[in-house]
Amino acid sequence: MKVKLHNTNEIKPYEQNPRNNALAVDKVAESIKNFGFRVPIVVDENMVVLAGHTRLKAAELLGLKKVPIHQTSDLSEAQKKAFRIADNKISEYADWDKDLLSKEFAELAEMDFDLTSTAFDYDSIEKITSDIIEFDEPINEIEIDDINLDNIQQSNIRMVNLFLDTSTEPEFRKMCEALQNSWSLENITETAYEAIKISYENIQS
Repeated sequence: MKVKLHNTNEIKPYEQNPRNNALAVDKVAESIKNFGFRVPIVVDENMVVLAGHTRLKAAELLGLKKVPIHQTSDLSEAQKKAFRIADNKISEYADWDKDLLSKEFAELAEMDFDLTSTAFDYDSIEKITSDIIEFDEPINEIEIDDINLDNIQQSNIRMVNLFLDTSTEPEFRKMCEALQNSWSLENITETAYEAIKISYENIQS
């Protein structure tokens, strides 16, 4: 398969593209910034996109002048239409192995890597891994009461792995859910933080 760099402004989106990709553009752009443009845009002999509309929009968002493309000229008009649909639909049949995905996140966390660069947000990662979030110590010393969860940037957050077994995980979830409901909190992260904060304050008094 031949891949070459081509001027972004000469690549034509397919006017009848049935895939609504607006919400994915920012995520793809962030991925390109972090890892480079690793998957070429597939176009036909007229430079009309067959696969890669989201990558093209992300490239334009990033102001890229050239992008890698693979140009094909051996597909019929019917095959082109079918390929555009199939390229998007096939990915919907894939699923995640939660245990292996959780392990990958845990290893990335140990490397102090930004977990959101995987296109998962922290709430999703938390649900997948059953982990809690810990905050890096700030440069200036502050009191616990001064910490505002809403104002802490993601760059100051990293994961702490809780290695729970099949007997402790259900009990842990049960306790967290009970506290979360009792305190009217949003998620397990805020619940764990509040529980630790209360315990800390108790030993200080």
